Formats: sequence, structure tokens, C-alpha cells
Amino acid sequence: MSDPPPRQPRTHWTLRRGVSAAVTGGVLVALAAVALAVYAIRGSGAPSPYPDSITAVVPAPGSQAPRQAPVGVRLRPGWQPDITIDGVAIPDTQLTAGIRELGEFFFAPRPGRVIEEIRPGRTCAAVVARPLVDVDSADVLFEWCFTSV
Repeated sequence: MSDPPPRQPRTHWTLRRGVSAAVTGGVLVALAAVALAVYAIRGSGAPSPYPDSITAVVPAPGSQAPRQAPVGVRLRPGWQPDITIDGVAIPDTQLTAGIRELGEFFFAPRPGRVIEEIRPGRTCAAVVARPLVDVDSADVLFEWCFTSV
């Protein structure tokens, strides 16, 4: 009788052909799924409380601001504002506290202006943003209130 053929040494399962590639691929797929789930839950941030033409208003809605603080709006390019504060229309020539080229239109109350000092308490402002470029777009109205201290 002859001796049985010698046994091949057993290879650990992680060293077998294709196992490490399959495990690596599975881990990458799982990480991609987790990243996608996190993005879907969180999204790209909170939705803006403003219409598309407006990026910010100052002071922020519901905030407190000194009576001499500027009041105004930041607009996207191609928009022009009409601003009222407590029902008083602010002339365009007095919207000088911002950088117009950056879409900033702010009114700073001071002596000699239509509003010399904002009265203490609840103050409401409104902006009507008018399109300068796409004249087929509708005007956008946004109103907000803040507390003057």
C-alpha cells in the first residue's frame, strides 16, 4: 500500500482569493450608504426663511437692536429694494449704510433723515424687492419685526 498524498496546508479564509476584495467592497458600499443616509436626514441645511431674491434682513426678525442700528436688506444681484420702516417710506438716497455692489441696502437713522431715531419697542419693516434684470419676475414683498431698545 502506498501512503496517502500529503495534505495541503490549510489557508486562512481571509487569505483566499477574492475574499479581501469582497470585504473591502462591502465596507465601501456600507460607508457610502451611511453617508447618503446622513445627507438625506440633514439635507443641505435649514431652508432659508426669506424669498429667493432676499438673502438677509437686518436686524434679524424677532431680534433686539439699538435704536440707531441700521435697518435694511441684502439682495441677490439684479434686485432693487423699496424699504419702509413703521410705514415710513425710506428714500433710495438714504439707503447709504450698505455696499450696493454687494446687494446691501441699509438705512441708518440719524438727524436730518426721514427717521431720525427708531422709537423704542416693536418696530416693523418691509421690503419690496423689484427685479432689475428679469423684468418678467414679480416683485417680492417681505415683512419683519424686531424690538428697538
